[in-house]
Amino acid sequence: MKFAKPFYTDAYYQTRAQEAKERLRAGDIPALLYLIVLTEESSLPGKLEIYPSVLLRQKWFPDSAYRIVGFAHSADAAKEVVCRIIEDVLHFDSGLVMSGYFTPDPVSEA
Repeated sequence: MKFAKPFYTDAYYQTRAQEAKERLRAGDIPALLYLIVLTEESSLPGKLEIYPSVLLRQKWFPDSAYRIVGFAHSADAAKEVVCRIIEDVLHFDSGLVMSGYFTPDPVSEA
């Protein structure tokens, strides 16, 4: 499981993000968790997507084709987090190059 820096959360996960990361690494998937991911697949690299955590329980779901850039407790909260990410990326760079904004989190790469 790969995470990115900076890491975005909604208000619910503001103080719970590290615990949720540890639970995901251990295979204990929180029920109230939406992942905001940056795809790394070759067809559409750098696309933000929102996945409910229940998808991680599916055997067919690839866990290496994306980097997790944020958490939210609901689909609506995840959409708000995505809007915040887009605003920050636009302030960082005048284009919308997501992959250039996020860097690997060295802790998650270990």
